[in-house]
Amino acid sequence: MADVREALRATGKPYVIENVQRAPLTNPVTLCGCMFGLTVEWDTGIPGNPTSWGLRRLRDFEVHGFELAQPDHVPGIHDLPTIPVIQGTTYWFRHHWNITTVTVDVKRRLMRTEWMTKQGTGESIPPAYAEYIGRSFLASF
Repeated sequence: MADVREALRATGKPYVIENVQRAPLTNPVTLCGCMFGLTVEWDTGIPGNPTSWGLRRLRDFEVHGFELAQPDHVPGIHDLPTIPVIQGTTYWFRHHWNITTVTVDVKRRLMRTEWMTKQGTGESIPPAYAEYIGRSFLASF
């Protein structure tokens, strides 16, 4: 990571490095789907399960050469139950909601990535994150 950062700084240009939480980033800003209103309506068909779900896909971003403010969570959305968009489902999700699979269609709608493959939704960041970073970058000029 340090080598990448050094190489990017040597260009003299602004940059963004994205990684999972706890990665060795300098002064990262954490983005979450709940900050951008990323929700989906999904009736699991299981009595007692909720129908409104949120995206809590936490990613950290180190920026250099422009300001990136830490946004707040949208009230109420951070409190929704969340759907894992990684490959498969987590043990906690299966145990808590009695759901063994989430369809790729639900994941695509939640991430707002209707064009992606199942693997793509599991490995990408939501476009809302890139839009937020891009708008912050453009506002710095």
